Amino acid sequence: MTTRALQIDILLTPIHDYRTNAIASGYTVYFYAAGTSTAKNVWTEKEKTNPYTSRTIGSDGTLQVYGDGIYKIIIADVDATTVYEWDNVKCQANTYTVQDKADTYTVQPDDDLILVDTTAGNVTIRFASVVLFTHPVAIKIKTGANNIILDPYSDETIDTDATVTLITEDDSALLYPDVSNEVWRRVDRFPGLITTVAELNQMSGVVIGGTGTGDIVTTDDAQTLSNKTFSDGIHALDTNASHDLVITPGSDLTADRVLTLTTGDAARTVTLSGNPTLNDWFNQNVKTTGTPTFASVTPGTFVLGSDADGDMYYRASSLLARLAKGTANLKLFMNAAATAPEWAKGLKVGSLTRNMTSGSGDVAYTGVGFKPGSIIFIACVNASSQFSIGFDDATTHTAILDNSIDADAANTWSATASSSIHLCTGVAGIVFQTAIVKTFDADGFTLTWTKGNTPSGTGNIIYIALR
Repeated sequence: MTTRALQIDILLTPIHDYRTNAIASGYTVYFYAAGTSTAKNVWTEKEKTNPYTSRTIGSDGTLQVYGDGIYKIIIADVDATTVYEWDNVKCQANTYTVQDKADTYTVQPDDDLILVDTTAGNVTIRFASVVLFTHPVAIKIKTGANNIILDPYSDETIDTDATVTLITEDDSALLYPDVSNEVWRRVDRFPGLITTVAELNQMSGVVIGGTGTGDIVTTDDAQTLSNKTFSDGIHALDTNASHDLVITPGSDLTADRVLTLTTGDAARTVTLSGNPTLNDWFNQNVKTTGTPTFASVTPGTFVLGSDADGDMYYRASSLLARLAKGTANLKLFMNAAATAPEWAKGLKVGSLTRNMTSGSGDVAYTGVGFKPGSIIFIACVNASSQFSIGFDDATTHTAILDNSIDADAANTWSATASSSIHLCTGVAGIVFQTAIVKTFDADGFTLTWTKGNTPSGTGNIIYIALR
């Protein structure tokens, strides 16, 4: 295989240690990429079969190795002390390789020009890592009507493109390795510039009168496409330069037809999804005087009539339903079925009684008219000093209670976090009836009563239920 490797001549002359003038026998020569401490290969033969990044100087003070690229060379004595350091030593033969390929191939660092035959189909040309290259590489379609796909190594790119496609005969790419950024730089083209008829033929079937394939298109030639024939439609290259958008009539015309697109003095974008026709979009009269129906609507602003100010609209079974405005000071709530909003006062004042001799258990109370969210209790035992005020949301149960009947705690108040109704008719904590909200129900609430010992009398409770 022909390579660009070249003997490093500076090492063929006997090397002396400048400190002693003795032959540098047994000294070690280290090879790095120029200006760095990154090891770089040299070889013991031009074919680059056996790579090394360091070699030992012979007894005659010389070393025969081949290099390819630009090096920093360091010579160190047997104690690893640097004796010489030479940077930017260029070693590369002016040898160029030309390779013919017709199927997938990976470009190597010693390749220069790859000529590709695309007659049988598209050909993918891959690349070894750009960091291995020291010179540019050219790829060209030699013959054939198919494409070359240039595919850089791993996540490396050609400029900013993951792949680049060459699409016409004689199309080519000249790529320079930008090693520091691990990217290939394409320098043979200027995006958007058409320079030859061959390049116009990327659109397929373009015939330019008076010029031949490969001729330069002058200003007079290129200023208009009038009288030009597009045999299979107008081709526009996509943003990745890999495929065409082809615009064709789509039917056999009996005469020339004109399609006029009026954009006004502004840029426009037409976005199509699927294969729509005008009838797909406008199969009804959608003018202001029309009465079209739609399966679904995503509106911006509604203008509604025949309703009163203050009315509200909500979704009901995929349709809009109207909720008439409520009377003054009503509040908006979700109904008990959680299906629609409704207006309501949102509170209920009620009362209940408790026979203090009744046993412990759950008792349901109805007639509230809605499912409460919290409740306030004011409770007492008639003809006694027993009294409590409590708050309950079915999770937190708190109350303030009068202890005056308890001789041990006469004329005092207590707080409890275990009940929202607390009535004592004897010693506090021993003779009592207490209650908490177990659940809030659709039309009221359920209390869990607890009896302690033998209380007596009748408990009277007033409550305010809040929605």
